[in-house]
Amino acid sequence: MSPNLRALNNFIGYGDPKSPLWFIGIDEHGEFKMEDEQNEIKKLNVFYDCFENSQGKPYYITEDKINTMLLDIQVQELKQKADNNPTYSGILEIFNNLCNSKYTGSSIGNSEVKIFLSNLFPIGRDNTSDNSFGLFVEKYFHVSSFDEWKKNYWEERIDAFNNFIKEFHILEEPKVFICLGVSYQTDFQDLLRKIFKKNIELIKHSLVTISDKHQSILCYHPSKRNRHKYFTDTYVRKIVNELKKSPIFSFSHD
Repeated sequence: MSPNLRALNNFIGYGDPKSPLWFIGIDEHGEFKMEDEQNEIKKLNVFYDCFENSQGKPYYITEDKINTMLLDIQVQELKQKADNNPTYSGILEIFNNLCNSKYTGSSIGNSEVKIFLSNLFPIGRDNTSDNSFGLFVEKYFHVSSFDEWKKNYWEERIDAFNNFIKEFHILEEPKVFICLGVSYQTDFQDLLRKIFKKNIELIKHSLVTISDKHQSILCYHPSKRNRHKYFTDTYVRKIVNELKKSPIFSFSHD
């Protein structure tokens, strides 16, 4: 495995891992684009430096780390992109409805927003139906396709999640794991099985109890193409009402 790929494979997410809400999406970053090579390298270096600082252990990133390490990358430009990101907006719609708050996409990673945002897979594609990663990933990660990555590195990715959970004592506190992407039900179940050491059968759009402290729910992903067809305002209200049934804890960002 290349050093860059190992750094991404061990990146678990953004925000506060101790928070009661973990949103787990499909893949990280969107697509790495060769035509924006220099900026992509700068962002990749952030991940690599964080991995080095973690002494090779699975790690997470907060907004403070991003602002400190990005240096000459335009942070405000990235924040504007985050506010227009449909995935971030969808996640915040759920959170804001639960907590009666008004955060925007650029708030992801803020210490005041008590959520943690993670992904099953560390490298994004322009479309999840695509198999090819593209030229940038081939050049800097030495892997050409999702199928190749899945075959060789998926188990290591699951182990990184599990080690992160142990290192930061994540399961000591109540959690709801909100899995975004119904087409990836099997992968979410594989991940949760490794973490909880038992078989877990997720049910679409319904809470599933994993333990006395932990639950999970499998939802549509709030991608751009899903926003009008599946991840609608009505659907958000349905998921929020389902989450509010949880006996585990009261949802609050206080």
